[in-house]
Amino acid sequence: MIPKVRLVFDRKKIASKDKKGLVQIEVLYAGKRKWITTGIKVYKDQWHDRSGVVNSFDALRYNEELHKQCQVLETWLFDTFGPGKETFDWERLDRWLNTAHRGNSFIKFAYERIENRKDIRESTRKTQRKLIKSLMDFGRIECFGDLKKSNIIAYDKWLHEIYDKQSTISSYIK
Repeated sequence: MIPKVRLVFDRKKIASKDKKGLVQIEVLYAGKRKWITTGIKVYKDQWHDRSGVVNSFDALRYNEELHKQCQVLETWLFDTFGPGKETFDWERLDRWLNTAHRGNSFIKFAYERIENRKDIRESTRKTQRKLIKSLMDFGRIECFGDLKKSNIIAYDKWLHEIYDKQSTISSYIK
């Protein structure tokens, strides 16, 4: 038997007109559930249970990404645990999720890109790692879905509040 997969919006019931809720993938098997983040957050009035993301400038892009994430997961589940194959195993799912099969984390992508580039010096790599650390400290930009104007402006404001006396911020980020 293959686990059931579905999208769930705002399972913690925090979304409103002013605060975004997370869209997650629920994996259900034998009465046990696992929640997988999609990295996409929308306001309460931007979600419809049948249509997905609505009333958003990014609705088409978000819905394509959600469909893609579910499709990749469902394909892997069917190929691995489909008829005549292995019995489903939660640990195996966790291992698969922790590999490169799912890459919606901006922080992870940026870090891997910094480490894998051959055309930059170590001093440049060090400065770029500072950016990743500061993004992690900021906490509002983790996934590609978080890369939007409002979060980038908030990040810039946050940096200026912390380093208000310096003219160049990058050299002061630890």
